[in-house]
Amino acid sequence: MQHVENEPEKSILPYQQLVKFAQLFKSHSQADSALAQEIHRHATTLYSDMTTVLSNNFKTCLNELGWPTPIRPPYGLEVRAKLDKFEKQVRNLAALRCPDFKSADTPLPIAIMLDALSLRFRFHFESSKPTNRLDKPEWYLSHVKTTISSHLPFLVTTVQPVLSDILGKDFSAKDCFIRELLKNVSRKLKHSVPKLRGRPQWLSHTIHETLDFDKTLQEEYAYGNSSMASILLDEPETYQAWFTAEKKFAQTRYDEIAVDSQAYEPLEDDDGRGSNIGVKPTRIAIKLINLLKSITDTYKSVPRLDQKLDFFLEIQLGLLNQFLGRLTSALDSFEAMNLIRTVPVPGNLPEAVTGVMTSADYGGPISALKRLSRWWASARLVCRALDECADDDFFLDMQYQVRNDMGSIETLIASKKEQDPNLAFVHIPETPDKTFLSLSKDAFEQLNQRAEDVMIRVIMKEWATDARMYARSWQMDTEDSDEEISSELYQPLQGLRMCCTYLSANIPQADFVSIYRRLSGEIEEWHMRNVVAPNRLEAAELRRLAKDLNLGLWKIGRIWVSKPENYMRKLRAATATDEACDS
Repeated sequence: MQHVENEPEKSILPYQQLVKFAQLFKSHSQADSALAQEIHRHATTLYSDMTTVLSNNFKTCLNELGWPTPIRPPYGLEVRAKLDKFEKQVRNLAALRCPDFKSADTPLPIAIMLDALSLRFRFHFESSKPTNRLDKPEWYLSHVKTTISSHLPFLVTTVQPVLSDILGKDFSAKDCFIRELLKNVSRKLKHSVPKLRGRPQWLSHTIHETLDFDKTLQEEYAYGNSSMASILLDEPETYQAWFTAEKKFAQTRYDEIAVDSQAYEPLEDDDGRGSNIGVKPTRIAIKLINLLKSITDTYKSVPRLDQKLDFFLEIQLGLLNQFLGRLTSALDSFEAMNLIRTVPVPGNLPEAVTGVMTSADYGGPISALKRLSRWWASARLVCRALDECADDDFFLDMQYQVRNDMGSIETLIASKKEQDPNLAFVHIPETPDKTFLSLSKDAFEQLNQRAEDVMIRVIMKEWATDARMYARSWQMDTEDSDEEISSELYQPLQGLRMCCTYLSANIPQADFVSIYRRLSGEIEEWHMRNVVAPNRLEAAELRRLAKDLNLGLWKIGRIWVSKPENYMRKLRAATATDEACDS
């Protein structure tokens, strides 16, 4: 012991030789050899005595350096002299290994350095101090992050080189220091869990902070050996309490968004989120997308795929399906109320008797198109958001994991459907090019297509009502004017122009042109059915029709497209034949 106290480095080599001899003797003797056990006992006793002396020496060096006050390079001459002594004691302690040493054991220098830090943690966050608050996990998590960042330079520049010489280059003082320091966080979380389960908001907050803490350790300190959030999430009862709280919050927030009286009003300060696709974003669409993004942020760092799918399938896709159902119901109600089938009645009866609802009955075509275009814009904006999600690295990685474990995913989804009938809409993508997101997008695109069909029906209904006198005029003798269109055509053209002007201002150009093309086809069919087919048009009448088309319908159409006549090939051919005959 005299060497241990006065010249510890001279006692370490004989101790190491004793440990090797004890291990060698044990390997060549019987398991219950009394002599082997005695040698091992002497080695263990010597280790305990040497540890006491060397640990005291090491603690003296730490006190001289002011530990646990952070020690940051560059070091002055006075500090440098203390560090030389410190490094010598680190080397001695690291070389002193227990007879039953395992590679996973924490080296004594780091263990002793952490004693003071752990004591400080307990003092502030596991005592009766005001800093020990269940609703403030960020306080102790921030404390740990600050501790790591403040001591990391000293560990890397001073402690790591010494330990690498003794324990090998693969040993990381940084990772060992963080791992041992996290034991305090682990203990604190395990003690807090029972109390947090009865407080959903505090539990949710704690898990959010812990997930962010894990992310910080990985991104800023390249440490991913353990997850503090897993302590909470791997307990089924705790995880279910958190998931239920998050699902309830998301549903409550969605309900608030959906019942807003101005939900479908355009959102002016949308930060350009709709202008880049030519859509005027609605308040409900933007708020729903923001809600979905916040949900993604909530579970993005969750380690387990099955738990990620809980949030994705039950909450995110569930809310999307609710919004889709809301828009679908709106279209159903609109069609039921505003597009009643026309019932022709002989005689000159009031329109109310015939069952024909005119523009005055439902607020006019512009009012109808306003509602339809905002539903359309809401669905289109969701489609755009789903496209962005599909290209996001997080969802791409999750989809890759899903594809690699389809058997388990099918079982998971079947179980969810059995437990919750509201998830009946969830289906496994049948082809490799389809994903859960693309299936949801397809549903919203179909709704967009339906909304466009209804827009066309609204305009055509208004056209049919306004052009009734124009259709009748072909059965009467009317004076033909070489310069003006038929007087009965002014009102339907005016209504058509108003409707198309509104749509062109509220729907992207490409989509409007598509609607206009289909609308032109419907108007052409109306002409063929009500003007051309019932009447055997002579040359003069065909000239009148050509004039009405060129100076009326097609002239107005050139406001939005260059050659609207190309969308009415049957009428163009009919009038062109007559002109050819005249020539």
